[in-house]
Amino acid sequence: MPGVARYPGRIQPGSRTDRMTLTMDIFATACAALDASVPENIDGVSFWPTLLGQAEPEPKRDLYIIRREGGAAYGGKTIEAFRRGDWKLLQDSPFAPLELYDLKSAPRETTDLAGKERQVFNQLSTGLRKQIQRGGQTPWQRQSSN
Repeated sequence: MPGVARYPGRIQPGSRTDRMTLTMDIFATACAALDASVPENIDGVSFWPTLLGQAEPEPKRDLYIIRREGGAAYGGKTIEAFRRGDWKLLQDSPFAPLELYDLKSAPRETTDLAGKERQVFNQLSTGLRKQIQRGGQTPWQRQSSN
């Protein structure tokens, strides 16, 4: 999803970037803008240099997105996506199977490779499951060693 940032005198009006960020990156970016330290337990990555027009490499990390659906049709079930490099694992409906896309060869997600690229599918499924488990943990519970 596109985002917008405005900071007169610091961010160039009309500037654009293809940099991918997550919501959790906003806190790290605000800390960088204020010259404040980011607490160690924050996963966010600052994109402050990008906002200032400086070239910086895309962080090498997995991206995980979850959206909880409400109403009687979904009952609080989730829709999830997990991205590692050019590969994207997606469950676009809580009632549908996981789909796998190579965004480099099919950026419009037209060819589901879940049945053909089983090794990649399994690797990303494991990554997705770890993120779901991590998100469901509470501070007073012991973390699993899986």
